[in-house]
Amino acid sequence: MINLGSLFFFVLGLSVGSFLNVVVDRLAYGRSVLGRSKCDFCGRKLGILDLIPVLSYFFLLGKCRYCGKRLSFYYPLVEITTGIIFLVAFNLFGDNYFRLFILFFIFSLFIVIFFTDLKYFIIPDEIQFFLLIFSFVFKFSCQQNCLAYGLNLFITSLLSGFFVALPLLFIFVITKEKGIGFGDVKLGFNLGFLFGVKLGFLVLYIAFILGGVFSIFLLLFGKKKLKSKIPFGPFIVISSLVFMLFPDFILSILKRFLFFV
Repeated sequence: MINLGSLFFFVLGLSVGSFLNVVVDRLAYGRSVLGRSKCDFCGRKLGILDLIPVLSYFFLLGKCRYCGKRLSFYYPLVEITTGIIFLVAFNLFGDNYFRLFILFFIFSLFIVIFFTDLKYFIIPDEIQFFLLIFSFVFKFSCQQNCLAYGLNLFITSLLSGFFVALPLLFIFVITKEKGIGFGDVKLGFNLGFLFGVKLGFLVLYIAFILGGVFSIFLLLFGKKKLKSKIPFGPFIVISSLVFMLFPDFILSILKRFLFFV
């Protein structure tokens, strides 16, 4: 029997993912996220039948209805990814709808970061700023609501962000921007702000492992060369999402292999 709640939040995720596609492409070029969607090639405004999440892409065989140009497979991928994450989040955190919707915002921002960095090697400052805001709201909602505690939490989170960003800043400086971009440094700050120092470093550690393994894989199969650029933001996002969705499971695994966890 289909769980109506799960179905609703999966469809909601698909719809949000459709909007996130707009955010990804427009922010990368410094355009407003408001306004009607248009074909990237012919500029024709898209109708309702062109904008049904996932279904439109496959019904139109991945092509624009008007000019016939092939559309990027990233569009349904973003929508399906968002739908699945919303579905999983609902089943894990559905007992508190306020926190759940804050998490939806955070996860949506992570998805934008993942795909803007993957497609354009950019992590927009606007997304970083909103990630900072919603991270604080989420952390504050987990504690007792008092102004004094909120101020202390904010200061502690800022310091945590600074410490977690330090190694990334070091890599950025010594490699003269060739190792990582400054957007990764700012994302590292957000990482520390959201997770704290210890967990933030763990998330960063796993991101480096994922990035290293993936880079070796690409080199072995001739997909990339030693001097090729590989965005680091997606690996930070994957690591962050895994820690947020399955913290106990991931930590139990890490405790078997890492003495400092």
